[in-house]
Amino acid sequence: MPSAIVIITKVNPRLCRGTSIIEQTAQVFRLQPIENIRKRLKTEAKPLYVVSTSLVEAGVDLDFPVVYRALAGLDSIAQAAGRCNREGRLPNYGKTVIFLPEKQPSYVQAPASLALEYLLKPVK
Repeated sequence: MPSAIVIITKVNPRLCRGTSIIEQTAQVFRLQPIENIRKRLKTEAKPLYVVSTSLVEAGVDLDFPVVYRALAGLDSIAQAAGRCNREGRLPNYGKTVIFLPEKQPSYVQAPASLALEYLLKPVK
């Protein structure tokens, strides 16, 4: 089960109304949900919660005030952080939160381990 689906099932159901889940399965990429998200972000003031796979990290122009990203390689973390206050509309920086998932695919474990080591290194 993809991490995005696990997360959305743990989120308060009240917050899930109107939530979009974007999945990349069997090379299916659905543009309509992304267009709907983009439209809501630009036209509605109410919060929008989007839980997605890493599909949204690169090549999708979306702008959120807060981004939560499972620990991964630094390049993936940087891509996700690039969706935070992308258009500079917030008075301050946006917020990117990195969390440790319960399980990670084996291909993510090595780069995530290096990223964690780097992120926890004290600044001199």
